[in-house]
Amino acid sequence: MSGSSPTRRGGFLPIVAVLVAATVGVGCAAISPPTTVGPGETASRGPSAPVTTAAPSPVSSARSPGTSRGDGGLGRRLLLLSGRTGAMHLEVIGDQGERRPIPLPDAGVAWLSTSRDGRALATALDGRTFVSQPLVDGADPEWRPVSTIGLDRRALAGPLAFGTLAPDGAHAAFIAADFASGGAFDVVVLPIASATGPTSPAPGDSTARGVSVTRVRRPAEGAPPAWLGARFVVLARTTADEVGLVIVDPDTGVIDEPPALGRPDPSGALSPADPIAGLSISADGRSAAVASGQDGRVEIYPAGSWRAGAPPIPAAVELRPESDGTRSIAWLALAPDGERLAIVRTSADGGSVGVTIHAASSGWRQDRTIALGAVADRAVVAWLP
Repeated sequence: MSGSSPTRRGGFLPIVAVLVAATVGVGCAAISPPTTVGPGETASRGPSAPVTTAAPSPVSSARSPGTSRGDGGLGRRLLLLSGRTGAMHLEVIGDQGERRPIPLPDAGVAWLSTSRDGRALATALDGRTFVSQPLVDGADPEWRPVSTIGLDRRALAGPLAFGTLAPDGAHAAFIAADFASGGAFDVVVLPIASATGPTSPAPGDSTARGVSVTRVRRPAEGAPPAWLGARFVVLARTTADEVGLVIVDPDTGVIDEPPALGRPDPSGALSPADPIAGLSISADGRSAAVASGQDGRVEIYPAGSWRAGAPPIPAAVELRPESDGTRSIAWLALAPDGERLAIVRTSADGGSVGVTIHAASSGWRQDRTIALGAVADRAVVAWLP
């Protein structure tokens, strides 16, 4: 998503601005760059700091009248990362709105994602990344650094950012970019060792691949990769400053791009006049939440038909205006079964102000609002079983 988009004007921009500063601070050298690839080409494969904890900040929540509790066992709890740059805090939000603070591996964590079995992946501003065991009620997570053996960090376009676990938790995809330069970026996949022993992945989950690096010859959009089976979707920009989809296969390094930029409209055509401003794909691969860069609407599509460019009429998601009249958003997060959607909302000046919860069972109405603390201006959410 782009700061120039009406949907998130000022929404993603603070996070990307922080990543720009972090990239400049790290000063990654372009030594032995990975193989550069374009559409149809293939790519070659290519000391963590001590784990600390941060105390939670006081926050409050509010439930609107007529709140739906939803149904099913997937996506009943929410992880909420909120605070200010370098001083973030983590909470578990229960189905009834109850809140419990849990420790982070580092107060500099900037991004958070989860797997279908409830493991969490935390990515810090400097590119360090940590993984937890499956989170359970009443227990704090045990964080351990993710191994980067086999990855030449010096060859990357920037520090690792936006770490996103595959649904089965066996791998994580990252964006490595110098967001200030607007140059090419890398999509990095790292294997994630399980602390709980081997699991049986569902069809379409990631396989026993190793480290992979795929370079994309477009500026990074500053958004997380979205897993779609064993591949993933990333948002990138063109020289015309439009947002488009890039489908990356980490096993082959093949990059697939739709024939036109933009987001599919109900007629089945890709409309460059209405670019994508945000995207979330459910862990089961069935649903896609898509935000419009033109008018700020958010809609739910069947993921398969949406990707094929011939989606049916989508389900509209209700976005009530914030107190300052804005409907701007920063992030979308679909629950693993696609039955719930969490949206990080932003104010006119771009600061995160809360999280709204929408459920399929209530027609995607805005059922509940989770408020942030007075000192928090950033927030990221991820669903737990």
